[in-house]
Amino acid sequence: MGELRISILTSRPAGKSGHQWDGGHCSFSVQSTAYEPKVHAVVMAAPTVPPFNDLTAIAKQGSAAWLNLSFSGYAREFNRKGCRVVAVDLCGGEIRWTSPHLSSNGPIMPYGEYLITAYGFTAEPDFLFVFDKRTGRQVQRLAIPKAADEFVVVENRLMVRTYDSVEEFAILQPQTAQ
Repeated sequence: MGELRISILTSRPAGKSGHQWDGGHCSFSVQSTAYEPKVHAVVMAAPTVPPFNDLTAIAKQGSAAWLNLSFSGYAREFNRKGCRVVAVDLCGGEIRWTSPHLSSNGPIMPYGEYLITAYGFTAEPDFLFVFDKRTGRQVQRLAIPKAADEFVVVENRLMVRTYDSVEEFAILQPQTAQ
């Protein structure tokens, strides 16, 4: 199916966070090498890409890709903007949906018709989110004790590795596991 090509289109200073950290604001494009030059790259810029956010994870299936845009810091430091997933159609060259802010700054994983994400940071609440991977509709939110580092599904149970434990959760059953 080809590899992804990610290109930074613009980069400019975004000012300072509440902790006086310097930050940037980038726009970028993503394109599957399997479709070039037949379709245009998907361009992501403000407001889809908030200031201080980096591309931190990618999941891909066929011509669909989900890109995690997140920052490392407290939500209040960045006006509670960012830490979200952008779903793109690589064949169609367009953004399909964007998750709410503060719904993903950890691993992302497609599972059947769902996309599983995680959000949390140090003294902030930690959650798993399950989205319909085609529409972006949130279908489940589960509290977790600490930030997620990795997901694995074992016999329809979601195993979540944190920095010091493994948690187990029941998740929605996919109609078509992929």
